[in-house]
Amino acid sequence: MEKIYNRYRGLTITFPKKLYNRKFVLQYILENYGKETTQEIARNLDLSERRVKQLLKEVKENSMCRKETV
Repeated sequence: MEKIYNRYRGLTITFPKKLYNRKFVLQYILENYGKETTQEIARNLDLSERRVKQLLKEVKENSMCRKETV
């Protein structure tokens, strides 16, 4: 901790809120939907429950579009 302080003292450092890329988030939601509630998924990914539901709906719509074109 002291090394970090000595190197960066006086500076304002910001860290990104989102640590996961979109592909990982979608994969995580698909793998854990049914095993966990949307509330638990949202908490684990630091997203809102509404956003998890939006992404899940988007994935379902995309998979349905793929089936129709085949």
